[in-house]
Amino acid sequence: MADKIWLLTEGGHPVSLHKGKDSVYREAITVKMVFLPERHVLNLAEQDTIELICPYHFKGRTLNVLLLGVAIGIVTGGMTSVEPLISAIVILTFALTTLLFHTNSTSEYILLRTVKNENVRFFIMAEEELNNLKLNHPGKFIDNTKPGATDLNENDKKIVDTLRFSIVTTSSSITCFAMLPSVRETIEGSDASVQGLLKCLVFIIALVMASLGAYGVVRSYSIRMKREKTAEKPQS
Repeated sequence: MADKIWLLTEGGHPVSLHKGKDSVYREAITVKMVFLPERHVLNLAEQDTIELICPYHFKGRTLNVLLLGVAIGIVTGGMTSVEPLISAIVILTFALTTLLFHTNSTSEYILLRTVKNENVRFFIMAEEELNNLKLNHPGKFIDNTKPGATDLNENDKKIVDTLRFSIVTTSSSITCFAMLPSVRETIEGSDASVQGLLKCLVFIIALVMASLGAYGVVRSYSIRMKREKTAEKPQS
């Protein structure tokens, strides 16, 4: 079972709960409990039914990650004292890369409803933990959901992954080309300052991101081609 879930409070605010050794989910004890002595607890084993409702999106997470990438780009551009155009490229690269890699690594989440003695509660968990939930509570799990018309199948997701990594590779490669003259000056000894060394560091980071993006494109494309070939094979 998942080590962490989120319980929706009456105000609709998700509160993170962590699984204890007894498999009961409890809110972490924090300073706020000094002023508000209340702790959220959810024991799935005691629930009468557990029902899958729909996918769930954490509001504002995408914007926060994008702003984090912009902040990293601004700090990096400021520390290296590069030209405004190159600084803008660096900011854009870190913003896009942080957002896209985060999107790729973050789980999809789902909203579920539990009922115990007519007491209804809602909680959120990672989608990949759904099968474990079904196995642990087979008699009380209810799944009446149907895939929507806009849902992506596995092949569609691989195409999106290829596009995602392509954007990362392109933006990082642009940064590499933009930083190359400054890096060359540092290597040749014309600019041995701290800013010059930081420019080399940014260049290396961008090169690594471009390499990871290129690897992601090749890997995603190869997996997609294998699946298409498998689907085309005639059934014997």
